Amino acid sequence: MEITQDTEMQIKYGGYQGFKAKFDFVMNKTASYFVEIGQMLKEARDTDILRGSGYSGMGDFAAKEYGLRPDQTSRFIAIAEKFGDGRGDLLPEYATHGYTKLSEMLTLPESVAEAIPPELSREDIRTIKDEVQKEQETTPLEVMMEGDPEEDELKAMIRAYFTGRPEDAKRAMRTILEHENGDDIRDYVLEALEPSGVGVLQSRPEGMGRVMLTFSGIDKVPKLTIVRKDEIRDVDWAEIWEQVEEILNVMPMPVDEPEKEPEPQKEEKLKIAPAQMNPPEEPKDKQPEQDRTTENPGSATESEATTAVEAPAAGKPEEAGPERAYQSAEFRKEWTEIREDALKIAKYAETLEAVPTDTWRSDISMIDTDMTFLGMKIRGLLGKYKEPDVAEQQSQMKK
Repeated sequence: MEITQDTEMQIKYGGYQGFKAKFDFVMNKTASYFVEIGQMLKEARDTDILRGSGYSGMGDFAAKEYGLRPDQTSRFIAIAEKFGDGRGDLLPEYATHGYTKLSEMLTLPESVAEAIPPELSREDIRTIKDEVQKEQETTPLEVMMEGDPEEDELKAMIRAYFTGRPEDAKRAMRTILEHENGDDIRDYVLEALEPSGVGVLQSRPEGMGRVMLTFSGIDKVPKLTIVRKDEIRDVDWAEIWEQVEEILNVMPMPVDEPEKEPEPQKEEKLKIAPAQMNPPEEPKDKQPEQDRTTENPGSATESEATTAVEAPAAGKPEEAGPERAYQSAEFRKEWTEIREDALKIAKYAETLEAVPTDTWRSDISMIDTDMTFLGMKIRGLLGKYKEPDVAEQQSQMKK
C-alpha cells in the first residue's frame, strides 16, 4: 500500500492538534529555527494537515494563530526550499548564515549563493546582489560585443581586478617581492588579494561578464564563480599565486609622486580683544566645607545608620530568599541575546535614509520580520521565566 503525503503528515503529527502543538513549540524557539518554521508552513500549504482546524488554508492559519503576513510566510517557505534539507534543517553550507542574510540571498543564482561566506555582512551581500542584478540585466549580445574573452577564467578575473586598482596591485607586488621558497603559499595569496582572510573579490573581464573569487579563510579552498554560466569551482592556492605573479610582473606599476613639503605658515600675532586686555581675576579660594562627621563626632552617618539597622543580629544567620528568575545565568544569557538583536535592528534602521527609494518596501518588510522574531524571543522568555507572586513569596519566607 502506497503511503500518500497526506497520510505521512497524519502519521508524523497525529492530526491537526499534534501539528498545532509542534508549531507552537517551534515558534517559541529562537530565530535560528526559521527553516523549520518554513518547512512546517510548506507542509501546511501542500497537505491536508489542517483538516478539521477550521482554517481555510495555510495563510489563514498563520495569520490568525501567529500574526504572520503572506509575504512573511512566503519568505519562510522560500528559505526552507532553497537552503533547507527538506526535513526542517539548514544545509551544512548555510548553517551559520542567519535569517536576514539568507533572505538577501534568496534571489541569487545557486553558484553565487554557495560562494558567499557566512562571515560577510548583510551590506556586503547586498552589494554582491546589486552587481549580480546588473549582470543579469546585460544581454548576451552586449557581452559578446565587448570582445573575445580569455580562455583562462581565473587569469582574466585577476587581471581585470588589478586594472583600475593601483594600490591593491602595489600591495600585491610587495608581497611577491617578500615571498621566499618554502613559505606557506596560502599566507602570501591572502596577503596579496584578501588580507582579512575572508571576502569575495569581483571583477568583470571583457566578453565574460562578472566573475567572483571567494576566500573563506586559510583552511578552506578558494572558489571561482562565473555568474553568467552559474558555475562555481574550487581553485588551487598555487594556481592563484602563479597567475598573480605572471600578471603583475608585466603590469606597469604606478610611480609614487614625491610628497610636497608643506609651505611655511606666516606667524600671526595673537590679537586680543579690548575687553580681554586685563587678565581675569583669579577666583578667591573657597573655604573647604567641614566634614559633617567632624562637626558631630558623636553621630553616625546616614549610610552607617542604615547599615546598623539592616545588619543581622550576632549569631543569627541572614535569611536568603529564593533566587529570582532574572538572577540566573541562563536568563541573563538569553536577555543579552535579545538586547543585542534589538540593537542590530535599530542600527540597521538608521541606515535606511541612504537606501534608494525603490528598495524601501523590502527594507521595511525585513525590519518587520526581524521585529516579529524578536517578539517571539521575548514571549518565549516571559513564558519560560515566570516570577512567583510577591505576597506568596513573602509568606514562604516567614514560614
